[in-house]
Amino acid sequence: MEENRLLQIIIGFITVLGMAYFLIFYDNTLWQDASKNTYTVVLKDCSGVKIGQNVGLGGYTVGFVKDIILNDNYSTNLIISIDNSIKLTTDAMVMVAASSLFATGKTINLVNGIEESFLDNNSTLYNSNVGVDLYQLLDLVSYYINSLHK
Repeated sequence: MEENRLLQIIIGFITVLGMAYFLIFYDNTLWQDASKNTYTVVLKDCSGVKIGQNVGLGGYTVGFVKDIILNDNYSTNLIISIDNSIKLTTDAMVMVAASSLFATGKTINLVNGIEESFLDNNSTLYNSNVGVDLYQLLDLVSYYINSLHK
């Protein structure tokens, strides 16, 4: 009986350690939001953007994509979480572009403007620029070349 109780205590202790490890090292979003500001970016197209993707500013990773929401008018709200030490100006822009010539993914970069006032937490950024999609551009060029040969 005493061995059974000791075994149960050991198993319980290992379970609690495993859960603590998971919370601390794997799912660190529990306390990430405490040191982050959240912004909503309104985009017409967010193809290639994924939840959890890094958001950069000046070549440094300063946050991540927290959520992607499709609106009724088929625009997209990109919810980004940024370190609260980073202050975004009221004319800040979000640049979404292909990460490389042959990659299907996109990079998300913030560009601060020249305004001296800053956005509050939970603000919305409408100044966004989705870069030209190389595949759409090649399809368009191919379409026009084929139409010239007809």
